[in-house]
Amino acid sequence: MSNSTRYKKTPVLREDGRSLDWGIAAYGAKVDPHPSSVDVVNTLSSAPELNKLISDGSAVWVLEIRCPGTQFIATHESENAAFSASWTPSDVDGDVFLLPGLVATRSLLLPTSGLISLWGDSDIRVPAGSWLAKAKTRRAESLASSMLIIDVERSYGDGQMSVEPLFGDGTLKFLVKLSPRLHERRTHRDIQVAALIGAFGRLPEIMQRDDGEMSKLAIVRELKLRLHAAGVSDWEDDNYDPARAATAVEEFRDAYCPENSE
Repeated sequence: MSNSTRYKKTPVLREDGRSLDWGIAAYGAKVDPHPSSVDVVNTLSSAPELNKLISDGSAVWVLEIRCPGTQFIATHESENAAFSASWTPSDVDGDVFLLPGLVATRSLLLPTSGLISLWGDSDIRVPAGSWLAKAKTRRAESLASSMLIIDVERSYGDGQMSVEPLFGDGTLKFLVKLSPRLHERRTHRDIQVAALIGAFGRLPEIMQRDDGEMSKLAIVRELKLRLHAAGVSDWEDDNYDPARAATAVEEFRDAYCPENSE
């Protein structure tokens, strides 16, 4: 079998190194996820063939966003290696997965100068939409999971929970202690929303105690934006209702809410 017969696929430069298509080229992606947005920085080294495709518009940096729970799929494109992307919180429920990489914007010819010898000497035709570089898939945290640290408390009776703010580490975090039986169900949405209500109940305390430093955090700014967009008072308002605020951010979705069921 000739090389031209064996290698009909598109060569992909993978972040994890699983693909051996390229000789010395390397690709990496730094992904900094937030509750409903993400910052991405892509890096290429020893890959002049790919850099040329980017510079002439034949390839573009992309971020694929997927949420299996709602079958939500979106793709963000950028000419720049460093970019930010966001999604609407109501479009997702549960795990959100992020896949960065480089994609061909049109059918093109890829030189084989940077590839291993098995690819031969002739330029390779790459179809439009093909991955040229591909990162490992990341999981983006939901707002609830980014704020809550969940642990088991064996002294609690069945169904008991406590929520305590964690001070001093420059983040907005709450320690949620669950009875053993509740802890077994800790990934269930109703448990997380109940814990989030408890966390929202402690928000005024944690904001006042930290001398305004907490208000500078990106997650705090996002909480305010979400509440204001929903027309709900935040913790600085006299009409602040922790349960109303928490369920405006992460609503209950169960058998009693058929309009939210799949």
